Amino acid sequence: VHTEERPFPCELCGKSFKRSSNLQEHRRTHTPHRPHPCSTCPKAFKTPHELQRHSLTHQQPSSSTPHR
Repeated sequence: VHTEERPFPCELCGKSFKRSSNLQEHRRTHTPHRPHPCSTCPKAFKTPHELQRHSLTHQQPSSSTPHR
């Protein structure tokens, strides 16, 4: 049985989480601090996961222009 109990609310926006670790990661969304810089471009990110996802953009050819 899955419960939707979320006992860890954010004191800034009210969003709740099942785990305290998820709340701690969420709190980063409320701060401009971005301690994870990209080594290829000037962008920086709040979490290692965001940086990792961004890094893929430097490895793949751009698909923003449709091929005709």
